[in-house]
Amino acid sequence: MVAKLLIITLHILPALALGQQAADQAAAATTICAAADSLVALSQQLTEQAATVGQPVSALTKALLQLQAGALLAGDRNLRAIAAALHAKVAKIINAVKGQVKTADNKLGQVRTRLAEARQRLLTYERLKATKVQTTDSGNSDGSNGGAALNVQFTEPTGLQARCTPTLSITKEAAKNWLTAGNIGKFKLFTLTANPKTGAARGPAICKGQTSTRCATTNLVDGPPISSGTNLGIVGGDIFKDKAIALAIEEGADFVPTPEADDNTDDEETVVKRLAQHLKDLAPTLTTDPTAFDYRNPAKLQADSEFKENLYTALHPGDEPFSETKHGESINQLISTSLGESPETFNTQFWTLLTDTPLIRGTLTADTEATVKDIKTVDQLAKVLIYFTQLQITKNKVPASAQNQPSSNTENCKAKTKKQDCKDSDGCKWTNEKEETGSHCKAKDGERKTNTAAGAGQAAKEEGKKCSDKKKEEECKDGCKWEGED
Repeated sequence: MVAKLLIITLHILPALALGQQAADQAAAATTICAAADSLVALSQQLTEQAATVGQPVSALTKALLQLQAGALLAGDRNLRAIAAALHAKVAKIINAVKGQVKTADNKLGQVRTRLAEARQRLLTYERLKATKVQTTDSGNSDGSNGGAALNVQFTEPTGLQARCTPTLSITKEAAKNWLTAGNIGKFKLFTLTANPKTGAARGPAICKGQTSTRCATTNLVDGPPISSGTNLGIVGGDIFKDKAIALAIEEGADFVPTPEADDNTDDEETVVKRLAQHLKDLAPTLTTDPTAFDYRNPAKLQADSEFKENLYTALHPGDEPFSETKHGESINQLISTSLGESPETFNTQFWTLLTDTPLIRGTLTADTEATVKDIKTVDQLAKVLIYFTQLQITKNKVPASAQNQPSSNTENCKAKTKKQDCKDSDGCKWTNEKEETGSHCKAKDGERKTNTAAGAGQAAKEEGKKCSDKKKEEECKDGCKWEGED
């Protein structure tokens, strides 16, 4: 018993750049072998297209490393803030691309499996379709003698599957056009049926007559009785015949709600619809919008509320939260001033300045000068961060000798006897507003310490007085101690 077999051919538009070859896959699939070849070519092209989805990650990762370094090392405060906000944006883009790559790989695996299964069915179909019924009877025989019928046999093609010579190539551009919503619902498929026994294309049947012309289809009869003295023969022919099924789904509609359900079904239309749904789900994951990776367009950055909030936070850490109403205009102005109005001005006014930021000599390689644009790997960024961290530690470290001194400004301020020389920028403060000269210049840190100590002493006095006012033991609470009566 031959199970129902399904062959899928996929309609790919527009014309292929292949000379005289057919304009689309359905027209090219003039034979079963050509259809099988088209499925192989399609699978290969989908794989190639999927490989392009993750290509932006390399360039984006390089930009991410340079933005991180620039956010720390750039000399201008606004440059550092913009670099920090862009770092967050680019990191988000990279995560989105990696997620799309993962989804595309998963869906592509499912589609390639189903395309391979369709090709296997197709080759089996071609083999079975080649099977014919024939007879080797060549002598006169009596119709009452059934011996001649023993000569009836079937052709037996070698192997389990037909061997097809490759006949078709499909360009990658054609596959891209096929993946559009308008074309993905156009399918031509085949199912295997028995060769009909009626009509002009009659199948194997018993015939009578002494010449081959009398065994033509017009002389076929249903069977015995056959007159004595006639030739008993078989009209040979194909046992199976393919039946074309057209399937067209309106743009935007689903083929089936759950393509994974009951994948083992042998209903040809259901199988096709499920494969079509897998292909429809795959299509958007293989389509990338270049503008989605565009972090160098100032106009888009001004419309990006998340970027603007990150930029505001980088400029005003610890301040009130970002508000578009309150802070949006000033942030937009900063973006326009720093980045210009186009990707070209972004490069000249910001990116070039940022990536030309010099690194400490020897940071990347021994005794070699470099800039931020030379950072291309995570290891190189790590070296930059190590150097930067060491520099900050050294810069903020207070010498031990200085720690032992009560105040570095006390003597310097004390030596200033004129109000005009007692400057706030030197850590000094003039303490007598009525006199312009005299010993009235004091160090600020000394004043703070004195005031702190005085404040502590005053607090102690007030605490003592509060306790002394309590004359009864039951009132002696809140930090006071009852010592008894004299």
